[in-house]
Amino acid sequence: MAPAHRIAGRRCSEGRPGDCRLPGLTPARLYEGRDLAPTTDLRAVIKGVLHDHLGLAERVLAERVFPDSAPVKRCRAGG
Repeated sequence: MAPAHRIAGRRCSEGRPGDCRLPGLTPARLYEGRDLAPTTDLRAVIKGVLHDHLGLAERVLAERVFPDSAPVKRCRAGG
């Protein structure tokens, strides 16, 4: 697989437009100093699957499957 900078057609260089660094990838922003920080609550993803494919009601998901998770809204199919 080709490196991203070859696909994009420009050389990566720090501090200039087109820079390859992403804001969340600095060492201080990494989870435990090595991993990307989570951006999606996986309960939302699983709630979406259980609702859309198994027909579980949102109340059941929020109270029985993932207790006390009412503020976490399910992911909806297609976005």
